[in-house]
Amino acid sequence: MSKNINTILITGATSGIGKSILELLSFKGFKIVFTYYKRDKVANKLVNDLKKVNKNIYSYKINLERNENIDKLFKFAKKKLKSIDCLINNAAFFVQRKKFETLPLSHVKQLMNINYFAAFRLSQLFAISNRKNKNWKTIINITSTAAKYGGVEFTHYAPTKAAMENLTKGLSRELASKKIRVLNVAPGVIDTRNLLKKEKKSNLNKMISSIPSKRFGNSEEVANLVNYLIDEKSEYINGTTITISGGR
Repeated sequence: MSKNINTILITGATSGIGKSILELLSFKGFKIVFTYYKRDKVANKLVNDLKKVNKNIYSYKINLERNENIDKLFKFAKKKLKSIDCLINNAAFFVQRKKFETLPLSHVKQLMNINYFAAFRLSQLFAISNRKNKNWKTIINITSTAAKYGGVEFTHYAPTKAAMENLTKGLSRELASKKIRVLNVAPGVIDTRNLLKKEKKSNLNKMISSIPSKRFGNSEEVANLVNYLIDEKSEYINGTTITISGGR
């Protein structure tokens, strides 16, 4: 466990990268509130399993599209954890590739609400809650290399991640005086159940061929990076995007 960080709020942690982060940090002994959207059985099983090694694990069901829901989440997390030392903005809505000409504006708005505005509001509440710190606190945003490269038929998704990268840079400068670091982790192609379900085999083959390491990453590798960034040994890292993409 980090010397300066004991409590964590992480969004979107019942699958993929979020789940791996939750599991690793739970085993490390952090007190954690994690959110999920619909998967009640998965969330309940996670809590039951993780409480066997760490009794301070709590779940919270939420639709991140509404500000009032986010405010209630933060109040719940404060009540359970007493203070929130680290915020991990991981939750993101992802839909299948869509051609720009046929892309409904409603999809774009939904992605922006969940992928950007929810993280913005949580970061705002975190900053207000941590106005006076003796030790450094941390916000970690999980985005994607899509923020830099865009991607074919990803014009509804990639801009939300680009917005998060920009937010990271601006907040790191503004919040440093309050001893709050803001970091951005940008995974490349990570092998999760969603990736394998939603992509055509031909697209997966093209992706692998474009990666110098010639393989997809896994969510545990991203979790290990997040764990390092929470540690006080990484405190001089601030306001930057760290890419984990196999050289792509």
